[in-house]
Amino acid sequence: MLATLSVVLLTKLSAQELSNHETELVKLFEFLRFADNDKKRDEINTQIINKLKVFIETEDSYDYDFKELKSVGTLRSDDQKLRIYTWNIVNNAGEYHYFGFFQYYVRNEKSYKIYELKDRSDEIQNPEYAILTADNWYGALYYSILQHKNGKQKIYTLLAWDGNSDFSNKKIIETLSFDKQGVPTFGLPILSAENNVTKNRYIFEYAEQVKMLLHYDMRFKMIVWDHLAPPKPELKGQYLFYGPDSSYDGLYFEKGVWKFFSNLNITNSDGENPTGKGNKSNTLIPKKKK
Repeated sequence: MLATLSVVLLTKLSAQELSNHETELVKLFEFLRFADNDKKRDEINTQIINKLKVFIETEDSYDYDFKELKSVGTLRSDDQKLRIYTWNIVNNAGEYHYFGFFQYYVRNEKSYKIYELKDRSDEIQNPEYAILTADNWYGALYYSILQHKNGKQKIYTLLAWDGNSDFSNKKIIETLSFDKQGVPTFGLPILSAENNVTKNRYIFEYAEQVKMLLHYDMRFKMIVWDHLAPPKPELKGQYLFYGPDSSYDGLYFEKGVWKFFSNLNITNSDGENPTGKGNKSNTLIPKKKK
């Protein structure tokens, strides 16, 4: 059963009441930050989920701009139909777990549907080739959202960060679409790769101590990233040692698919911690706890 929370947003709150909700969420995330064991973290995070549910089920929540809450990444699509909320907690073992919600406007019903995202990353087999749902989500913090069309089908492409472990990070290219009823599907098979392979999502893993660029380059209208490689041939496949090798690869959207290009002649600025309004997250990618 899909994790739909609500179809029609009925609750009406004043601007002050919405601000009060934000203040309460800020306090809960502060408590979460200083929790010293997994049980406390889970208890506080459950309160955060419930409080955020109440918030996003209100009429004006879609347009509300968080001014104080920096622990939740929020994105809006250019068509103003999709808003995404994501955040994470880190357990005592240093493992990252992700949580989130979608608000999506369904034109036929003239209302929003709300989905809670359930992180099943550890259970998904062959995640780069899997079609997923809100209940079976490859969890991450989304920091950029792109929008394209293939005929009448609208395609969203999401760029994301995953802290993964104490030894490596991940960055992800995710694809997303909604059916006429507003049900989301992750992992459209439209991402071309090397050797004529088609992927449902890209997952890049790289060493903890390095940075990896993954962003949308407006100049070339391409998703561009650092090509990753091991420092020595004998470390091939051991991704906790991988890092940029000074070359770039990319994807260009054409005729409904993302086409792969290697060894791009592009000079890019550092893509870590993208910020801004519109289709970029207003929350920085977090620094890991040492």
